[in-house]
Amino acid sequence: MNSEFVSYDQVLAIKELGFDEPCLAWYVSKEHGLELGQVVQSDLLKDAVIAPLKSQFFKWVRDKYKLHAYIDCAFPWFRYHINSEDNEWIGFKELEYTEAENDLINKLIEIVKTNE
Repeated sequence: MNSEFVSYDQVLAIKELGFDEPCLAWYVSKEHGLELGQVVQSDLLKDAVIAPLKSQFFKWVRDKYKLHAYIDCAFPWFRYHINSEDNEWIGFKELEYTEAENDLINKLIEIVKTNE
């Protein structure tokens, strides 16, 4: 189930982007890992961070930054696509599904940081 959540390192980056929505889990620390339970950032101690589901992060980026991202199958690989609000194609890579998903999150974080 841990693979459904944004990774600890990614969470630190999206926290800097202003992500602060109710989540189903949080990271106590990188070493400790995930704890489950509905939580918002203000409920947590100083070093803990909320852990959104990957699907929750994709929705947040779509709603807040108008970046539409998806993964499709290009057998035997998966690739991701990112379109901005004006439908500009940004890019893709061919990877295994989990790698594509994690790389897509990193790329979205990079795009948002660059445009802020």
